[in-house]
Order: sequence, then C-alpha cells, then structure tokens
Amino acid sequence: MRLPGGGATGSGEAVGLRDGGKAVGAVRGALRRCLIGMDADNKAAADHAKIECDGIANNGRLGGDALMATSMAVFRITEAKAALDAADAAGFGTIVSARSGESEDLTIAHLAVGWDSGQFKVGSFSRLEHMAKWDECLRIEETLATRAVLVGRGTLPF
Repeated sequence: MRLPGGGATGSGEAVGLRDGGKAVGAVRGALRRCLIGMDADNKAAADHAKIECDGIANNGRLGGDALMATSMAVFRITEAKAALDAADAAGFGTIVSARSGESEDLTIAHLAVGWDSGQFKVGSFSRLEHMAKWDECLRIEETLATRAVLVGRGTLPF
C-alpha cells in the first residue's frame, strides 16, 4: 500500500511504503548499495544520493519512510561515534550499548568491533534479539581469526 508520508496528500508529498516490509527491503537493498562507502559526515551528499537512488520525485519507488529512516540512522551512528571518540580521547573506557527491546538487527555488533569499543552491552541471554547480537560477535571473531583480540578486563582501569 502506498500512502502519503505525512498529513498532506499533495502531488509533491513523499510516498511512504506500508506494505509488510518493502521499506525495510529498500534500506537493506538499493539504499544500502547507494550509500555504502560514503562519508557519513556529509549528510547533504548522502541525501542527494538517496534521492538519485529512488529516481522518482515523490520517493515512490523506495519510499519516503525508508529514506528518512536511513537519514536518522546515519545521524545517530555519526553522533554515537563522535561521543565514543571524545570519551576515548579523554581517557575514559568506552562501551557500545544496545537498547533493550530492539530488533535482531546485527549492525551494533559490527559497530562495537569496528570501533574497538572495549566493551559491548546488549543484555541478558534470555531474549532472542540479545542472543542474535552475541552470536554475531562470535561470527565476527571467527572471521577475524587471529586478528581478533579479546582484552576483557584489560580495558578496565583497575
């Protein structure tokens, strides 16, 4: 189903895709391919690339909701990385922490490893979305093999 993205229904209104996951598919597929390798700090270039990727004036192919979601995600990830870098520069230990009740999206596991965060917090093993993230960390470790270093308590100052 295609619905206007907001309360307006004019011809210039961005289209939102509410059809059982097409917007998610757009983010994981076409939008991912358009954005991979781009500088996350250059939001204007990323927004332009997303519009070009959609190719339709009202975002009707990929959906305005998918385009907005990727903008929000890039902003949040960029801000989180800046905070982690500032804490690290000030001599603090750093933790990448997932919110409870999230989906099984595994991106945060890759961020924690890629950012060399020192610690990773996703919650107890009692919830499937938590286990999925821990399992992804194990897969990352297997892929990195001897290049992966678990420092454990070595990251703590005491």
